[in-house]
Amino acid sequence: ELSGPVEVTVVVDGIDRGPLPLILVLDEGRHVVRYAHDGKRAVRFYYVKSGATRSLDVITRPGGFVDAR
Repeated sequence: ELSGPVEVTVVVDGIDRGPLPLILVLDEGRHVVRYAHDGKRAVRFYYVKSGATRSLDVITRPGGFVDAR
């Protein structure tokens, strides 16, 4: 589950998933998640374990930078 400002868009493994908030079901393994906001992008790599659930809060910083924790 990804929550945060609706202005942030998300691309997972090259597939545009649209704006936040999102609930995603991902296969086990490594995934590339790209967050975009106000012309800035941040790329994060996540490893998903089978049956695991995780909630991430996506935040924006001045200048458009995006981060998730």
